[in-house]
Amino acid sequence: TLYKQFLETTDLRIMVFSGDDDSICAPLGTQNWIWKLGYDVIDKWAAWYYKSDYGSGQVGGYHVKFNGTSGSSLTFVTAHDAGHEVSMYQPLKGFMLFKNFVKGIW
Repeated sequence: TLYKQFLETTDLRIMVFSGDDDSICAPLGTQNWIWKLGYDVIDKWAAWYYKSDYGSGQVGGYHVKFNGTSGSSLTFVTAHDAGHEVSMYQPLKGFMLFKNFVKGIW
């Protein structure tokens, strides 16, 4: 696959994300595909948090990171309570997961 090629020949950081209420491309199928790529987990499943009108420490979803073979990585992130279009259903969470990836937090 193209993802395997990138993970084995480049030093790119790749993020795949999914809303955990997505009935079109459910996170379970995405997780299955990613795990079948066969890369080592370098950051185990962990919750990620954000601040909202309800206070800080709100769970935004979960993330896990895999190590490519050439300095690359693949991060899978879920957005809690989001459907297929994360930024439409949960715009703050969509922004935060993108911001955290760009800033290198995961």
